[in-house]
Amino acid sequence: MNDIIEYILDNRSAKKASYDYRIGKINELKAIEALVDFYIVKGIVTNYQPINSYETWLDGDYHNEPDFYFFKGEDQVFSIEVKFSNTGNFFNDLIYIKPNPFWISQKYPSTYPNFKVLVATSEHFTIIDAKEFTPDRLKIAEEWSNENYQKKVYKFSTKREWFDWVSQIE
Repeated sequence: MNDIIEYILDNRSAKKASYDYRIGKINELKAIEALVDFYIVKGIVTNYQPINSYETWLDGDYHNEPDFYFFKGEDQVFSIEVKFSNTGNFFNDLIYIKPNPFWISQKYPSTYPNFKVLVATSEHFTIIDAKEFTPDRLKIAEEWSNENYQKKVYKFSTKREWFDWVSQIE
């Protein structure tokens, strides 16, 4: 078993981790659909496409790509990573973003253009742009690390501009 899976299962049961993954995928889809609705109300045609629609829990693949392509208007394409908070709260008022989707988008910009992170709660959202992913924001997430595995994340303050959804996500 690789270190990441072992770490996950040391801190949650396999059943709990699998459940969290499934609910996370459902919430990501709800958030991207709410983003489409947000722009449609403003008269802007948008759509989305999952980047890896075959991704599953413990499928043996290393999931390092963003979650969706987001199409805005006629010619704008974005690679979107979605971070959803069920509670509407963030630990220590910080938004933690895994680095790999950002890194892969920087390495392959023609495949993953215009990287952005959609940070969503059931009531509102904010967008984190690729230019905000600066080296000083990359930190070790001590609460998710142990002596064998150091989890790195980008940390962003929740004190930023938020937008309300057209209707609350359920």
